[in-house]
Amino acid sequence: MNNKIFTITAVITAIASVIITFTIVTGRYFNLSVILPFFTVIVALFFLFALYIYRSKPSTVNISILGFPQSGKTVFLTMLYYFINTQKSINEILFIPKGRESIEKVAENMTLLQKGEWLPRTTIANPVFFFRAIAVLKRVFFNSKYLIEIGDFAGEETQNISEYDKKWLHKNEYFKYVIYSDIIWLAFDCSILKDYEDRVECENKFISALQMIMDEKGVKIEKKMRTPVCLLFLKADINNYYEYPKDLLLQVGHLYNFCTKHFECFNYFAISSVGKVYEDVPPKEMEPINVEKPLIWSLKNMRNVHVNTSHSTLRKGEINNIEYF
Repeated sequence: MNNKIFTITAVITAIASVIITFTIVTGRYFNLSVILPFFTVIVALFFLFALYIYRSKPSTVNISILGFPQSGKTVFLTMLYYFINTQKSINEILFIPKGRESIEKVAENMTLLQKGEWLPRTTIANPVFFFRAIAVLKRVFFNSKYLIEIGDFAGEETQNISEYDKKWLHKNEYFKYVIYSDIIWLAFDCSILKDYEDRVECENKFISALQMIMDEKGVKIEKKMRTPVCLLFLKADINNYYEYPKDLLLQVGHLYNFCTKHFECFNYFAISSVGKVYEDVPPKEMEPINVEKPLIWSLKNMRNVHVNTSHSTLRKGEINNIEYF
């Protein structure tokens, strides 16, 4: 349920309850100068209670990450899960991997990276892995709880969205996952920026894929899509791009302009998943840069989170068995 609708419903219900109660008890209409202070307190308490009940229910959040082969998606997701869970300096969000598969996958990937080996690419033979986690986003009054799922699909699947016709896409599980996702991340590989043809091709394919998604979601021409969209510049340690993120936008101007024009909620982040890379191998001391920021921003800017799992690969029973922090 939308937060605004929920708030309005709560206030109207409180007003009606007070009026009806007063009328029944006294048999006459109330005097505003007498009842207003009491009424204000009742409405405030009712609203806080309703907000507490609403936010105490975990919301399932599906995040789709679009990116082409070898763009660094799996390394980013691994470091996201590991870094947020282990760093004391990140205090805006509480986060822990959910489920045996996610926990083992993150541990396995981290072992390879710490040995100085890059992760094997996600292939069509094993096209997807679902990273899952429990997250609690700290807020002023009551914290918001989320059951997060991020589908790490092979990069070829993103390419399919931009190239194949619509009849084929309807049968594609990845396309369905993207359409029903609550958040969309675009993983742009900074290593291709030096090659004009590769950069332009990647830009155009992202725009094509986003147009397909907007069309399938039924976004009206005069409206902007409300799903939060993040442009992630991965491998931003190259040329120290993370220090000058606005310079990156100048190199992908068409994609940036498209996103700001068509998406109501859009942001970009320059990210280095493992920190500065000097010899084309993961550094021994990995110092991720900005890996947590896209998730925090996305959760803060969500509009229509849901408390069911009808479009998720999660089983409905899982959502009732969460142990919170």
